[in-house]
Amino acid sequence: MARSKETFSKREVENKKRKQRQEKKERMAARKEQPAKSFDDMIAYLDENGNLTTTPIDYKKKKVYKLEEIPDAVPKAEQFFADDSLHNGTVQYFGKSKGFGFIEDSTTGERIFVHKDQCNFPIQEGDKVTFLKRMGDRGLLAMNVRKQ
Repeated sequence: MARSKETFSKREVENKKRKQRQEKKERMAARKEQPAKSFDDMIAYLDENGNLTTTPIDYKKKKVYKLEEIPDAVPKAEQFFADDSLHNGTVQYFGKSKGFGFIEDSTTGERIFVHKDQCNFPIQEGDKVTFLKRMGDRGLLAMNVRKQ
């Protein structure tokens, strides 16, 4: 008598696959029996607050905002230093190879960054200068620097 080449584990795997195929056919049949969803049931809308909803938007009731009514969340850069007054100061450090340095404001004692492009003369340490202050990305900047 010859032994069967089909082992217990092979039969179990085959039974498991057969059971999965049968369950899949049953799920497909159940989906076919359900009524099909209409396109309108599948649409989602976005309301004015950014939430998903199933009700369509009524544009007649939608509020229209005027630009003047919307508050500024971030003030404009000009609002930081709107004064165009000239300030006096002394060049504390200037690196010629790097092309930038710092000016100490004589009234407030602040250190203000200066770049060689803002000077119309060769700048050196110890020079007395006049300049305009502006707020840059990283802090105060000296603009339109001139010798006194």
